[in-house]
Amino acid sequence: MTALRSRGRPRKASKIQIVENAMALYWHDGLSSRSLNEMCRQLEVSKPGLYREFGGEDGLIAECLTLYGQTANETFGAIVKDDKPFQFQLSRFIDKIFTLHDQFPEGCLVMQATQEHRDLGQASLDALRSARESFFEIVHHWVQNAKKRGAIASNVSTKVASFLILAQIHCVHSGLVGGLTKETVRELIDLSLQSVVRPAQLH
Repeated sequence: MTALRSRGRPRKASKIQIVENAMALYWHDGLSSRSLNEMCRQLEVSKPGLYREFGGEDGLIAECLTLYGQTANETFGAIVKDDKPFQFQLSRFIDKIFTLHDQFPEGCLVMQATQEHRDLGQASLDALRSARESFFEIVHHWVQNAKKRGAIASNVSTKVASFLILAQIHCVHSGLVGGLTKETVRELIDLSLQSVVRPAQLH
């Protein structure tokens, strides 16, 4: 009897599995790449089922942005919270941006959502704001500690230095999409960060 049951209909994906799969699709292909009907087909979930679970596309995107924020915090948090020198951490931080861009050529999902700002529902906008604020707090705390250790120029505010580092996410995406080589984009990033990082050698 057990063997016969195992051949029945596959078990429905859990809510977290649906969110994980949806996040990967949005992240890789872009938030505007497919209709809700196509997304349901890709996720193998009915449209009524999606509405029951998430209240609609806005709820699904909100869940994806929340999960993405948690994923980004864990990924980059592991880099900035180790015991390595700041310059080494910064180099790994930038390396990770390049690696993720290779996997997800549409770029950071938060960056994508920011560009889609006018088309997002309220739940998605709230999740977007929370994800941005949470990640900025991690970077700001990291830069603050680096400044105390003398790794950041004293005449640059912690907030400005944090925004400059975060701007490199867009720099990587726009540079590579614009046809620049990774080597050229990396040189541009190093040159940009030399104004705030001490010493200037980043990697």
